[in-house]
Amino acid sequence: MRDYLRLELLTKRFGETVAVDGVSLEVGEGELLAVVGPSGCGKTTLLRLIAGLEVPDDGAIHLGGEVLFSKERHIFVPPHRRQVGMVFQNYALWPHMNVFENVAYPLKVRGLGRGEVRREVGKVLSLVRLEGLEGRHPHQLSGGEQQRAALARALVMRPRVLLLDEPLSNLDAHLREEMRFEIKRIQRETGVTIVHVTHDQSEAMAIADRMAVMRRGRLVQTGPPRELYEHPRTEFVARFIGVTNLLPCQIVEADGRKAILLPNGAAVEVRDLDGLSEGTAMLSVRPEDIVLSRDGGGAEGEIEEVVYLGNVVYYRLSGGGVDLRVQAAPGEPFQAGERIYFRIRRATAINRRLSK
Repeated sequence: MRDYLRLELLTKRFGETVAVDGVSLEVGEGELLAVVGPSGCGKTTLLRLIAGLEVPDDGAIHLGGEVLFSKERHIFVPPHRRQVGMVFQNYALWPHMNVFENVAYPLKVRGLGRGEVRREVGKVLSLVRLEGLEGRHPHQLSGGEQQRAALARALVMRPRVLLLDEPLSNLDAHLREEMRFEIKRIQRETGVTIVHVTHDQSEAMAIADRMAVMRRGRLVQTGPPRELYEHPRTEFVARFIGVTNLLPCQIVEADGRKAILLPNGAAVEVRDLDGLSEGTAMLSVRPEDIVLSRDGGGAEGEIEEVVYLGNVVYYRLSGGGVDLRVQAAPGEPFQAGERIYFRIRRATAINRRLSK
């Protein structure tokens, strides 16, 4: 997949605050990239820089072979010439216009004829499944319908890239889940390149081809959702993408088999140690990669707490001098206060130097 949108050492300051700090990033044509990170990490500022709503202090932006911004070459293409669509968190629909008028507005600004406007609006309303609602005003729409109308208005101009800024945050849990699939379907049917900003890592994992994790204005790690979840490079990524146990330990090897020594000296065999050699390490162990048993295999621990959620059971386990979070199938449940044994199926090393 060739690079379609490319950011080079992009930087933006607001006074003494560095909102975006030397970000370099490539997005492939037709790719859905989710940018994730906590509030204030620079996600929205990054989108606004791409859209031309903010002027970078340094770096360059390339889109489809065109230079949209270059500090070195003194180039800045204004927003209305970038052919970039953007959907904001609050949708920004005009309350005095109905759905048809809201969606048609970008085409009328371009001077398209009435017949062409009607054809293009009809196509995009069909795409987002709003046929029959053309005459309704925003206050007459549900939250999901308002979000679809905002998507339609952004798509009707056939943008080279579509920027989504927390578009699902105002929806309830059921609608959020539904709209995740809708965004993915629309992206698949149109082939549009999407940069989707969210603080919800589960939302990003559900829809993204690739994710980019930001922290304090910097890009920390990029990759497919599975790669970030199973092979986080830093403590921050391990904690932010899902739930994990971070274990300071020693890695030892005997008879060709690797194990970890926990803080109290208990040894726990680990089947997959991500190619690590012997020595001191910080490991990320996902809750589903810890196996509990009553048969004496592994290190000993005690169940401190049990949370039953029907299809899954969560345990808080104390053992080996550490507290562990464990996720298991409901099969044969363990009880709070019960002494058990635990093994670790898989662990990933954390680069502590990068975590600082």
